[in-house]
Amino acid sequence: MSREKDCRWHFGLESGREQLSDPMSDHFRDDLYTSLVRESIQNSLDAAADNKEPVRVEFKYKSLNSWDFPNFFGLRDHIKGCIDYYGNKAKAVYSPMLKAFPEDDGLKRQIPYLRVADYNTKGMSYTPGNTESTFYAFVRAIGVTVKDDSGARGGSFGYGKAAYYKMSPFSTVFISTMDTNLHRSFEGASGLSTHIINGEVLTSVGYYDNNNGKPITNGDDIPVPFRRDEPGSNIDIIGIQKENDSVDNLLREVIRNFWLAIHEELLVVVVEDIELNKDNLFSMMKRYFPHMADNTKRNASTFTNPRPYYDAVLNVDADDNHKMFVDKLPILGKVKLYTAIIPEEEGMERTKVVFMRSLKMHVFTQKYNLSNSIAAVFVCENNYGNRILGHLEPPAHNEWKAKNWKDERGRTVPDGQEALDEIRQFIEQCFRSINKMEEGDSTDITELEDYLPIPSDLLPDDDEETKAKGNNPKQGELGDIDENGTHATTHIDEPIDENKEVYGAPDNGQVTSVTSGGFSDTGSGKTGGVHQRSTGKKKKRGTGSSPGTKPSKQKFDPTLPGTYSEVVDVDYSVIAKTQNGKLWHDIFIHVDDNYDNVLMNVIVCGEGSDEKLAIAESDKGTLNENQVYGLSLYSGINKVSVRFNDQVRHTLTLEVYED
Repeated sequence: MSREKDCRWHFGLESGREQLSDPMSDHFRDDLYTSLVRESIQNSLDAAADNKEPVRVEFKYKSLNSWDFPNFFGLRDHIKGCIDYYGNKAKAVYSPMLKAFPEDDGLKRQIPYLRVADYNTKGMSYTPGNTESTFYAFVRAIGVTVKDDSGARGGSFGYGKAAYYKMSPFSTVFISTMDTNLHRSFEGASGLSTHIINGEVLTSVGYYDNNNGKPITNGDDIPVPFRRDEPGSNIDIIGIQKENDSVDNLLREVIRNFWLAIHEELLVVVVEDIELNKDNLFSMMKRYFPHMADNTKRNASTFTNPRPYYDAVLNVDADDNHKMFVDKLPILGKVKLYTAIIPEEEGMERTKVVFMRSLKMHVFTQKYNLSNSIAAVFVCENNYGNRILGHLEPPAHNEWKAKNWKDERGRTVPDGQEALDEIRQFIEQCFRSINKMEEGDSTDITELEDYLPIPSDLLPDDDEETKAKGNNPKQGELGDIDENGTHATTHIDEPIDENKEVYGAPDNGQVTSVTSGGFSDTGSGKTGGVHQRSTGKKKKRGTGSSPGTKPSKQKFDPTLPGTYSEVVDVDYSVIAKTQNGKLWHDIFIHVDDNYDNVLMNVIVCGEGSDEKLAIAESDKGTLNENQVYGLSLYSGINKVSVRFNDQVRHTLTLEVYED
């Protein structure tokens, strides 16, 4: 028997569910090295065996040859079968695969691969027939995650393995593991498309083993090059060729995403023969990130320059510019914020915060508008808090959004938004302390999700100045803040792409119910700064004015189609933009339900009193002076654009009612 131990490919007969491509890879399109580093190291930290010692993750390039593993090279026939079955529709994907896979010319052929191996981890357990086992969840199941009791776990989706498949030119990986009971498991997996060989239509997914298409559990039957000798796992990504910059790319992404885990000695990483640990982190950080300022433009939430944030942690309390804030929040428990004021000569253009959980992996970065430039690191240390934040992450683990946490009925779990509100309030308090803000002021958060998410590049890039001007008496370097918390309008001068996503701070649009023929006026129902969230409950239809309210100065027009007698609780943000010579106010409205017939009352906040200014144009609904009616709002974020004839940027308050 060869070194291959009689392993071969097993693709089952197709039973009707045809598939042209692998959908798992859709979550990892942006940057393959980033995806691989984040997913693999996070998985390893999740499975740490001894928390007193660091987890060790190694990235090493190897190769398979056809003399020792002839059956493996039969995968080429299956790749060709995809083209034979789908014809031209499959050529764009599978012709490059076929070209890259060496043909059998009677000589020794080789296939390169990248091995990701971890140590001081629990490995993956497997029991035949048990779909809850971690090895099954990784190799066999799509979208399945087996959770443990630790709140620190980073992974929430089985789709994480897509990072490995996506990096493979042949969509093929080998997985070998040993669990803490010293039980070994091995199997190869390939995600192609439905294909045809010798007249038989075969499934898109196949497995490489000597156990009739099932994982090998007898250690002696596992080929020696893939056999683990201690607990942990090997993931071999087939077809990865070592390039001139491969080592640098891997090291750069490890530092960018896991510098804090390395600094706190939770992690050691080896790329080929270069070890990255706490002792050499500072020198390696300076090598790959020589500048102190984080002015990253490209996908700034993910491709952050970690240097200033590392400085915030490394030099905590070293001087007045470096501080650490610690608090115990009601929902999230113990949290920390490390801060470093970046000297003006370093040229950092914005205050930014990096957000992490207890795995100490960079989740995302967020910009804040402050008068000085601060690099800050937020860390949630509590296990329960980490579980909550884990629910708020998508498969790529690169954001916290309340909408990502659904209950068994598909409804958004309210604890998620409450946790995000806690974070926002904690960070604001820290920044007030640093900037010695007065009690009534508030920071202007330009991106933090779910206070109100704003679709995409609507906010200026890092090299543009965010402007917030209007008629509000409290105008200053933090933007316009009304006594009741109306939102400072961000102004954008250039045309925008409305199909991407960034996020801004909300206002609360809570109003009271009205009766047919007139509004009841209680004001905005807000206290404090611009980030207050609606806390009132939606009134029942037909209840009339709320107790203790005063008659509205603005009368309802009885000629409008509908009574609009029910209040709609909303959060909203406003952005002013100049487009084709006209000034528009884009109003982003967040609601939790669907509403079919809505009236939006738009009030301009003046220095002496609020003003009813007629709307000249709206991209949705029907106009009636300063009202837009006949709107449909859907659960999530809605945009309504309005224009006034005066061509002035305004601070706006909304009142929203449903028929």
